[in-house]
Amino acid sequence: MLFTFVCAGWKGTTHDTRLFVNAVLSNRTDQISLPMPSVGKYYVVDAGYPNIPGFLAPFRGQRYHARDFIGRHQPRGKEELFNMRHSSVRNVIERSIGVLEAEKDELFEEGERENEQEFDDTEATSSGSNEEHITLDMSQTAEMAHVREEIATSLWINYRQN
Repeated sequence: MLFTFVCAGWKGTTHDTRLFVNAVLSNRTDQISLPMPSVGKYYVVDAGYPNIPGFLAPFRGQRYHARDFIGRHQPRGKEELFNMRHSSVRNVIERSIGVLEAEKDELFEEGERENEQEFDDTEATSSGSNEEHITLDMSQTAEMAHVREEIATSLWINYRQN
């Protein structure tokens, strides 16, 4: 529950894709662009976003929302399992955003204390990797699809063994 980047000031009716493109492709000197995640880490995005390096989108055409898996409706394959877990992570993100409006949330405050310690430890050993920014290259879509496929396969093998 650590915010990496906040893009404020847009109208609530602005489409997510417009915000994404502005945050990633901004060449304005008065605006900070979205920092690239560390190797092996990804921004969790919904299916409307491009599947490019650094951005992990769900599989399209597969069940996704947690409510789709309630009861006996278990994942039927690695893509559905991946989507179920992806949805769970997005729920944490949505909750984090929601508690910003709350006066006090004990779980959020606990996570904030843990993240402050982790950030302090990381900052002390960082070699400036947070200075790299994202550049869009749509030809890299296959690379991220392969990463997503590997994650889904690993999740599925573990799920089937347990």
